[in-house]
Amino acid sequence: MSSVQEKIDKANKLLEEKKVSEAEKQLRQAVELDQNSIVAKVELLRLLGLLKKWTDFDKLVDEAYFLASDNADVLTFKGIALSHQQKYSESIEYYQKALEINSSLVMAYTNLGTALRETDQLTQSEEAFQKGLNLEPNNFHLHYELAQTLVYQMRFDSAAFELLETLKLNPRYERAYLSLAKLYQQLKQNGQAVEILKQCLTNIPTSEDALVLLKEIFLINKDFKSAYKLWEQVVVQRGLMSDFLELSKICLLANNAPQAEQILLRAASISPNAWQPHCYLAELYDLAGVTDKAIEKYKLAIRLGKDAYEPYYSFGIHLIKKGDFQASVKEFSQAYKLAPNESSVVYNYAVALCKTNKLAEAKSLLEASLKVSPQQVFYNEMNNLLSIIDRERQKSTTSA
Repeated sequence: MSSVQEKIDKANKLLEEKKVSEAEKQLRQAVELDQNSIVAKVELLRLLGLLKKWTDFDKLVDEAYFLASDNADVLTFKGIALSHQQKYSESIEYYQKALEINSSLVMAYTNLGTALRETDQLTQSEEAFQKGLNLEPNNFHLHYELAQTLVYQMRFDSAAFELLETLKLNPRYERAYLSLAKLYQQLKQNGQAVEILKQCLTNIPTSEDALVLLKEIFLINKDFKSAYKLWEQVVVQRGLMSDFLELSKICLLANNAPQAEQILLRAASISPNAWQPHCYLAELYDLAGVTDKAIEKYKLAIRLGKDAYEPYYSFGIHLIKKGDFQASVKEFSQAYKLAPNESSVVYNYAVALCKTNKLAEAKSLLEASLKVSPQQVFYNEMNNLLSIIDRERQKSTTSA
């Protein structure tokens, strides 16, 4: 029978080969072989934390802490469990206890620095990261976390330096590229932000966040040509319906409605059963004042997307603008059945009801929505409409 240490050694070898699930199995077996082995529990905790298996992590950390509350690694993992529950003040105590036992434990410094930042102890957070870096100057994660604390302190140049150090040490660390790009954006250095994001996409071609952020910067700069070119490549490579729709939006922002129409027609031909391109085309024709074509497309979108609230909602908005309030009530009613918690649907449904003098129904609808979800996007609009309804009903009662 293999010993606990043999299981741990085998797991480490499997991790080097990137066979994570097999390594986890070996470590679990090591813990089963000897329930009192702190070494086995610590190694499994380390892997469970990396895999974000927090339920198993929390259970195991309690077992380990019961056996060895004076073990620096165990104390650190106990702190990590508390940090994950956002109990940062409590977690700090465990990290500090761990460092009293082992002042060279970089993992404790890293997590202590993060917890201190979360509790607005920024100077102490910086000190914790610096102590960790004194022990491991090439730890890219420490450089990254230090940069986040420096941003909180508004020390942007120092933060940028730390993020660049992070990327020198690990050119594939996506979070550092994104953080640095956003920092450059904040400093109004959009050119540098663009270069960093391009570098990110070169090293990590699958970075969705970098792609989206780069597109947003192009649009902010009104560089519609670059935004279009970037997203056109996305359409070619991935070709999701959402990609076609986004490309059409870019064309509309560039005031190129004909090109937007062509993209949406192409999307509709590729996915003939999809409602989205028809709904977008309807809105496009609506903006252009081509009412007949807009209505045709709205109805087609509804036919294809019977279980989606958006076509009914969009058609309802069109009908309200055209003054056909009775018809809009019907469309909003259907949208509400499909999405009763969508605040925009509730609000506009209530508006349509008011326009058709169904004030009691509108009042009931708004009150029910605000009761279920008081903090929502249309909160102020709903409250204002409710006040208007109450005043109108009071006037009616007084007049009678």
